[in-house]
Amino acid sequence: MALTSAILMACGDSSSESTPSKPADTTDKPSSAQCKERYGISDKNTWSSTLTDSALVNEEACSKAAEFINETGNLLTTCHEARYNPEYDRIEINLQSEYGYRQVWVSLNGCKYKLGSEGDFNTLIPKAKEKEFDGCLCKVEKGVTYYRIAAPQAPLESSSSIMEEESSSSTESILPSSSSISYVAPSEAIHGTMVDERDNHEYKTVTIGSQTWMAENLAYAYVEPTKTLDSSSLCNDTDAEFCEKYGRLYLWSAAMDSAAVFSEKGKGCGYDYRKCANESNSNGKIRGICPEGWHLPNIAEFEVLFTAIGGQNEPGWPYWTNVEKALKSVDGWKEYKDRDVNGFDDYGFNVMPIDHGEVALFWTSDRRNDFVTETISFDNWTPDVSITGVGMDSYASIRCLKD
Repeated sequence: MALTSAILMACGDSSSESTPSKPADTTDKPSSAQCKERYGISDKNTWSSTLTDSALVNEEACSKAAEFINETGNLLTTCHEARYNPEYDRIEINLQSEYGYRQVWVSLNGCKYKLGSEGDFNTLIPKAKEKEFDGCLCKVEKGVTYYRIAAPQAPLESSSSIMEEESSSSTESILPSSSSISYVAPSEAIHGTMVDERDNHEYKTVTIGSQTWMAENLAYAYVEPTKTLDSSSLCNDTDAEFCEKYGRLYLWSAAMDSAAVFSEKGKGCGYDYRKCANESNSNGKIRGICPEGWHLPNIAEFEVLFTAIGGQNEPGWPYWTNVEKALKSVDGWKEYKDRDVNGFDDYGFNVMPIDHGEVALFWTSDRRNDFVTETISFDNWTPDVSITGVGMDSYASIRCLKD
C-alpha cells in the first residue's frame, strides 16, 4: 500500500484560527414520492442529527466512491463496507478492486462530502471534487445536519430459509434459535481430524457446541472449467505452498459444485443464479465441493457459531462483535492504524488472511441476488465480522461444516 497521503479537503491558511461557519440550510427538498422512487424511502426511515452506522449516507458514500474509482481510473471496483468514524468525523470506506481491498474515506461538511485516502488510489483521489448528498438522505436545518436512518429490519434470514418457506410451509428448520444456543467456552471445544478420501488430505477439525467445523480452509483441487477459465479454483499467485497453508481459492460455482460432480443440488450454480438447479437449499445442506458427510454452510449456520462463542449482533444488521479475536489466527494479519489485528485463536478455528494480510473471505450457500453471494468477511480494518455481498465471479475460501 502506498505511503503517500492524499489530502481530501481543500486546505486553507494553516495559521488561521477562525471557527468554521455552520453549513447553510438545505434548499433541495425532494418530496416523499421522489425519495421513495429514488431510494425506496418510507416513513419508517426517520431523521437523526447523529451520524451512525445505520445512516443511509454510509452506503451512498461507499457506492459513489466505487463509482468514482471505476470512472476515473478505469478500475473494476465495488463497495465492500462503510463505517462512520466519530474520532475523525468521516465515513471510512473499504473497496474491493482488481488489486485487492483498498481503503478510502469521505470527509463531511454538513451534507457536502469529499473523497480522500491515506495512500490508496493516491493518483486518483486528488481529482475528486466536493459533492453533496441527495436531499432524501441528508438535510441541514438551522445549521444542524440531519441524516436519514435505515428502517428497522427483521432479523436476517438466509435465502435458504426464505426459499424453504415458499416451497413448503410445513417444513420446520432444524437450526436452533439464538436464544437456545448456549455459550461454549474455549476449553470446551473438541479438536480432532478428518481425512478427505478424494485426495487423502487430512484436515484439523473443531467441535463447538452442536457444530463440527473444518479448522482449516478446504484445499481440494476442483478443476472443472468455466466458459472463460480453465479451472474454477486456484492457489493464490499460482503458488503451491500457498495452498498448503491457506487452502485453495474458489469461484462460487466451484463452491456449489455447479458441474454436479458430487451432488445435483448445486448443479448450474454459477455467475447467473437463475441457471441454478437448487431452489430449495433445504436447511443449507448443499454439499457443494465439500467431502462426503460435510456441506457448504449457509449464513444461519455461521451465525450459530458466532452466537456459541459469545458473539453479539443487532438484529437486521450484518455485523458481529466479539467474534474476530476468538476465531482469528494469532499471526499473519497486517497491522492497520496501530490496531492489533491478530487474533487469539481461542477455539483453534484459525482464520488466516489470504489477501496480503488484510482479509479472509468465506463462501456460503446463500445468495443476495442473481449475481451476488453472501460471504463471511474477516478484515484487518474493523473489529467486526461482517456478512458481505460479493460477486459470484470473485474468489474466496471455504470452510466445510459436518452434516
